[in-house]
Amino acid sequence: MSIAGRLNALLMTSAFVLILLLCVAITQREYASNRDALLLQASAVAAGKPELAVAIHFRTAPQLAVAAEDFLALSPAVKRVRMFSNIGDELH
Repeated sequence: MSIAGRLNALLMTSAFVLILLLCVAITQREYASNRDALLLQASAVAAGKPELAVAIHFRTAPQLAVAAEDFLALSPAVKRVRMFSNIGDELH
């Protein structure tokens, strides 16, 4: 292989790696942006439901189920909801 061929291969490989790194960076940034927007939406839903705090405190299953449905309706990306009490116990 000639020097020109080697340089061409080096430049093509370098360009491919740079494009791959750029795609990974853009994808990660888009994911983080969507995740942050979804967290803001979930926070807004939780803040708009003062009865949720009472349901969590008294572990009222029907109200917790309704709240879980509201969180699941935020986005198709949300597949499950886990709620915890103030001491860290998972609520069912």
